[in-house]
Amino acid sequence: WNERSLWQAGTYAMRKKELERFRYEVVGLCEVRWTVSGEFEKGKLLWSGTETEHIHGVGMILGKKARRALTEYNPVNDRLMYARFKGYPRDIIVIVAYAPATNHSDDEVETFYEQLEQTLKTLPKKNVKIVVGDWNAKIGSDNIGFEEVMGKYGVGDRNDRGERLLEFVKDRRLYVTNTKRQNNNKCTWESPDGKTMNMIGLILIEQKWVKFVTQC
Repeated sequence: WNERSLWQAGTYAMRKKELERFRYEVVGLCEVRWTVSGEFEKGKLLWSGTETEHIHGVGMILGKKARRALTEYNPVNDRLMYARFKGYPRDIIVIVAYAPATNHSDDEVETFYEQLEQTLKTLPKKNVKIVVGDWNAKIGSDNIGFEEVMGKYGVGDRNDRGERLLEFVKDRRLYVTNTKRQNNNKCTWESPDGKTMNMIGLILIEQKWVKFVTQC
């Protein structure tokens, strides 16, 4: 969920009210824009931001079951964090990622992917890992050459940042679950004038767990 900002007074309360309409356990948040890192309301909200600036920031809102199952969380930086939940037969690790937007340099994008790569390498291989976030990249609908990492149900055309994302997904043996099945709610971003729709909010999972994904 791209917040645009939780910094303004009352915005977090509004988000909680809105979430009452849904059944959820873990909601990934991007552009939280809170400084430093920590937890709020006895672990209902976890977040990770910069030291002083109200920019970027990622977070998670947790349901009751998720809070009980939480064993640890790590605020990596203002674009990455993860939390581990006790599961059976394996623990589940949810990583929230917020990639640099198109107005950021390629060097910043590469730094982001390097940090994500290092984070994934530190996590136990046996755990189920799910990466959610705003990737600011368009992977398009053409999966030729990327059949093992995405299905045929993407949106629009791929751009350079989308190509970089798919290369990363391929290297890490992940899968873009948004593209697995056809449905009517593929777009996750809408332009202010309502004329342009894209799919830049994506959920990734390791390929060995794809068969357990029934809906995205």
